[in-house]
Amino acid sequence: KNIQYNMSSFAENTGLNHLKTSAIEFVNYNKRQMSRIYPKGTRADSSNYMPQ
Repeated sequence: KNIQYNMSSFAENTGLNHLKTSAIEFVNYNKRQMSRIYPKGTRADSSNYMPQ
C-alpha cells in the first residue's frame, strides 16, 4: 500500500534479506514510504548498520 505517513520497521536480518533477494524493490519501496532497520539485540557496540 502507498501510505507515505506510515513507517515500517524491520529487524536487521529481515532488512539484509530484503537487500539480498530484492534490492531494487526494497529501494523503490523506500522511495514511497520510510522504513527503519533495528539492529540485532546482540549488537553491543555502537556501530551503524551497513548493508553492503
